[in-house]
Amino acid sequence: MKKTEKVNKKGDVAKPKSASKVKVAPKKKVVAKKKVAAKTKKVTTPKTSTKSKLKIAAGVLAGVAAGAIAGVLLAPASGKKTRKKLIATSKKSVNESKKSATDSLKKAKAEVKSKTKSLTKLAADKLKKASKK
Repeated sequence: MKKTEKVNKKGDVAKPKSASKVKVAPKKKVVAKKKVAAKTKKVTTPKTSTKSKLKIAAGVLAGVAAGAIAGVLLAPASGKKTRKKLIATSKKSVNESKKSATDSLKKAKAEVKSKTKSLTKLAADKLKKASKK
């Protein structure tokens, strides 16, 4: 204990009067601000293969077919009418599918035939040129 300090009745060291008159400004809290650089990421969508596209298309078609069947079965008509309608619709769909498949097959057959002719002619021309040399 220093000579200039006074002891109060409790035995604690009392603060000098000059120290109590000094006002100290409260400390300001400093909040650290983080600067975040704006980063842009290039978002790329994954490329889908032909097989996955076909799977998606097949799933969509299956869902449409299931919805159509459910709609026909749950329609407010008698059972007999519903069954007749269902049979007629399914026959129509089968006939359309057969027609579409037949048309596609004919187109593919014609294309293969024309390509075969053009390749055969090209091969014959190359053989003639090669035999002349």
